[in-house]
This record gives sequence, structure tokens and C-alpha cells, in this order.
Amino acid sequence: MTVGESCAPLNGMRRVASALIAFGAIAAMTSACGGGGKDANDPFGAGGGEWKTGPVDLRKMTTLIKVAPPRALKETFENIAARAQDPGLSRFFRAFAGGGSGSGFVMVRSQNGRDEEFVVTNRHVVQIDEDADIAFATGMGYENCEIVYTDPNHDLAVLAFPEGQRPVAFGLRPAAAPAKDRQTVVATGFPEMGGKPSYQTTEGKVSNAEFVFEEEEGVKTTFIQHTAPIDPGSSGGPLTTEGGELLGVNTMFLRNKHSAFFAVPAKDVEAAVRAAFEIKVKRVNAAWRKQKLVEACKVLVGELESEDPKISVIDDLISNHLVAEKGFESFKLVASNRAFLERFVEDPMDGMRKALLLRILFRIKSNDMGGGLAPGNTCRDLAASDEAKITTAQIVRMKLKLQNETIEIKWTFEHGHWKLAGGDFGDAGENTPPPPPRQPPKQPPKQPPNDIPNPADG
Repeated sequence: MTVGESCAPLNGMRRVASALIAFGAIAAMTSACGGGGKDANDPFGAGGGEWKTGPVDLRKMTTLIKVAPPRALKETFENIAARAQDPGLSRFFRAFAGGGSGSGFVMVRSQNGRDEEFVVTNRHVVQIDEDADIAFATGMGYENCEIVYTDPNHDLAVLAFPEGQRPVAFGLRPAAAPAKDRQTVVATGFPEMGGKPSYQTTEGKVSNAEFVFEEEEGVKTTFIQHTAPIDPGSSGGPLTTEGGELLGVNTMFLRNKHSAFFAVPAKDVEAAVRAAFEIKVKRVNAAWRKQKLVEACKVLVGELESEDPKISVIDDLISNHLVAEKGFESFKLVASNRAFLERFVEDPMDGMRKALLLRILFRIKSNDMGGGLAPGNTCRDLAASDEAKITTAQIVRMKLKLQNETIEIKWTFEHGHWKLAGGDFGDAGENTPPPPPRQPPKQPPKQPPNDIPNPADG
């Protein structure tokens, strides 16, 4: 993407993040054919396949994605930029305030006679926003497109066009076989050229069809390593065969290496689009929504009960809504800690998210405050008025029992997941202690999301 966002380009790549540059454009944030009738034996009901496709024109199927931070954060970044004495820092925060851009591409999934048009991109391209703008090289554009799903395990996000808008009848289809070493590949996207995003197509070879990163917790993530050049702003663009079949989604390159570019494999893209399809179908079902809320709450409770909570898991449960509302306030409570200050300067959104995380942990686990979780948190103590409108409410409330008291926590459905939107976390105030050595988790400095340039780079 080209400038602006706050979250790590890859959720699980923290150990090697300092060596990776995520693509996005820093523009200002610098930023199977369908047909046939329904068949009881054909779960896709498309008479030909799960993915609706047609003549491939990558220029028409590749999209530009634009995002901006929530209004409250935009104002915060603008104020910081105005007060910053260092010109580089001023430009850095002004860029964050302005938003950013990346790339994407169209896929159309068909099941049981229902077609859904999606745009796939990288998670790091859209993570700071609640919706995004989508534009095509033809000049056609759509504003406020919903971010239906972000993949917690891969750098993927799936967007939908506004309700009632169906600009495409078909999209890219996953290749029949995974990428192979030395296979010719094509990369397309909208990197920044001359100060604005511009369509680009490049060609190269697969240099390692199964490049594996092993994360700190032992989780392995596989990428396609290739030589088709991609630049800031290309994040989220497709990597295809010469015939236009999807092999993966471009996401990053290896710093200080020549022609080492990486893409998330198509099999992971398929899973993400299927998840987005399921969300669009089932989210109007109150029982489904509640079950997903209970599952998210149990994950939170499990980490809060642990003596060694996984920071990355709780981090994923913090919504952009909460960061916008309490993020900077929480950061100021720990700004004297050098680790948090450095994190904030490198990646403001992540710095605020980590400060919020510490504040929540202290509020709940400190003996002087919540005293830790009490037994009996079933994650089903939902406010009756909210349960009745769980499919439409922006915020729902739930009780959380602590040893010393019972508090209220708020949840919101964001990016296809229930996430924390607020609650009785503000009382920690100035009593919030400096973070212990493990807060935030030890990791090398990482390139700010969306390829935000380091202040020293100008």
C-alpha cells in the first residue's frame, strides 16, 4: 500500500518484519463460467464451477484500493504533524492522516445459484479502515466498500461492492495447479508513479514455489517467491499465470535482496473468499452472530486467564473503533517508556494498539483493580436489549466477572470478526505502570504498514 496504515503487513511475521517491506502505494497515506440451472448434485449451482470467469483482461480485473484512518485518528495525526519539529516526522504523520492506497483484483464465487462479487487485497492494505474505495483502470469507482473479511493467519482481506452494485459478471479463477519452480508469472497492480497510483504489469519466474517462514510460536507460513517486479502500491495485486489464472496475491519483498518478491498462495485466497461468502450469507442469522461472539469472547477469556497471554491474539481482538476512541489516550499513559515511543513512531496504529492492550491487561489482571478473572465467565451474559438486535447493532454489551468486580465490555462486528469496541477499561488512568520487560513482545523494528517511509528516508 502507499502510506498510511498502522498494522503489521503480516500478522505472524513479527520475527522477520524488519527484513520485509509490505507493498502498498504511498500515495497519500504513503498509501468456471457460470450458466446452467441449479442442480441438487452441484453445490455451486453454476453448472460449471465455483468461480465465475470469462475472458481475462488483467487491466480490467485489477483494482486500486484507497483507505483512510477513522476521523478521530486523522485529526490526531494531523495535530501531531503540526506540532512535530522534525520535518520528516511531520511528513510521516501527515501521510498517515491522509490515508493510503494498494491494489486488489476481482473474484466472483457462485454457490447454490447465488453469485457474490468480491475484491481481494492484502490485510495490511485495509486494516486501518472500516471500509474502502475501489477503482478500476477504466475510471469506474465505488466508495465505502465493505471490508467483509480479514484473514487472521494470512495477509488477505476480502471486500464487497456496495449493496445493489454489480459492476462485474466474472473475475479471476484460481489456477488448476499451484505455482511451480521456474514457472513464468505475471504481477499487476497500482504502484505509485509520479505521485499517484498507476497501473503496472510485470513478468518474472517462480524462484521458490514454497518459501516458508517460521514464526516465533512455531507456526509456519508459506509464500510463493518470484521475480516479477512489484513496487510500493502493488500490495494486494494478483500474481497470475501467463493465461491469467490466479497463483497468489503479492504482499512483500525481502529487503536488501534482488528480485525476491512474495505472494500468498491461491489456496489461501480461496479459503478467504469462501469465508467472506459464508459471512455474507450467515450474518443476518442472529444465532450465527451470537455463536461467533461467544467464540471470540472465549478466546479473550482464555488469554486473560493465562499466566502468559499471547499478545498477538489479544491484539487481533482490538477493533479500529476502540483504537480511534482510546488509542492515543492510552499511548500517552505509557509514552515515557522508550519501547512504546519507538513503536509509535515506527507504526502509530500498532503503538496505540499495544498501549491499549497493556491498559486492558492491567485493568483486568492487576490486584489493585480487577484482580483477574473470576470463575464462571460463560461469555453468554449479553445485554438483553443488544441480543435482540445483534444482527444490526453497531455495539453490543456483555458482562465480564472479575475477582473484585463485574465490568461491562463492548463488542463490534468488524472485518468479519467480533472485536473489542470498549468497556470499563478507562479507570487505570495514571496508575498504569510502565510495561514489564515482555510488553510489548520483543521483536525487531518493522517497516511501517503500507510501506510508510521511515522519517529518515524523507
